[in-house]
Amino acid sequence: MNTATNVLDCAIVGAGVAGLTAALYLGRFRRNVTVIDGGPSRASWIPEIHNYPGIMGSSGQHFLSQLRQQALRYGANIQPGWVTKIDRTANGVFVVETKENSICAFNVIVATGIEDDLADIANAEDAVKAARLCLCPVCDGYEAIDREIACLISPDNIDHALFLRTYTSRLTAVIARRADKNLTGRQKRVLEDASIEVIAGDFAICVDADHADIKTGSGKSLSFDRLYCLMGSLPGNGFLRQVGPEMDRSGKIITDLHQQTSVAGLYAAGDVTAGLCQIAVATGEGATAAAHIHSRLPSDPR
Repeated sequence: MNTATNVLDCAIVGAGVAGLTAALYLGRFRRNVTVIDGGPSRASWIPEIHNYPGIMGSSGQHFLSQLRQQALRYGANIQPGWVTKIDRTANGVFVVETKENSICAFNVIVATGIEDDLADIANAEDAVKAARLCLCPVCDGYEAIDREIACLISPDNIDHALFLRTYTSRLTAVIARRADKNLTGRQKRVLEDASIEVIAGDFAICVDADHADIKTGSGKSLSFDRLYCLMGSLPGNGFLRQVGPEMDRSGKIITDLHQQTSVAGLYAAGDVTAGLCQIAVATGEGATAAAHIHSRLPSDPR
């Protein structure tokens, strides 16, 4: 533990997979670390994890619970809170402000994840947990093999529909209007060549525990085994304006090979970074950030 009064070795913003993994590692390094938990992680919605090596049949909620208990076991502190701002003092200490209090730390890991654009789908969380509404074809596209699938996308991302076509020939692309954009003639031909049906214009979506229904503007009703909502997402990073790390066009935080941002001592891990949004990636990034922070801090013989 660092001897500076009231200054943590590391504050972690976010209690998802990346944040809890980093806390686990830093706790085992015997560092003074606090995780600020702003609410349920996106991973908590996962009904069953399919592609994390060595894990079969576990829900996202169970996985997170186990990871949380590991971090606590090795000395990490986890407290509820919603971070409103991160600033830095003249001597380089970060000040993490929440609605309740302020925390000072020599290093900060941002692991706040992303928020999916759910296109106003009612009861989205329940539908995801019932495996009728899906948010990641990389995570569970395999489970869509030969099923009747709808894919809600914008004209800018028809690649998502082409990816899902790997798994089923019974695929319909539902094109949502965004900024008055429509499919181009070329995009229509690409989808047609891939034997993907297209619904465009007005439609209404209803997803329940049994199926996903889409009613078109012409009054036609269609039923699907699953709906993939792939309208994009927003990273949780609005509190970083004062420290200003470099970000890409989408607002994802850019990091180096150690997960350090363009601001020394400020790290990012998990879905909030410019990498692949996967649990396995978040785990690796959390561990990488923690190990680099430990290597940069003064040794702490006990």
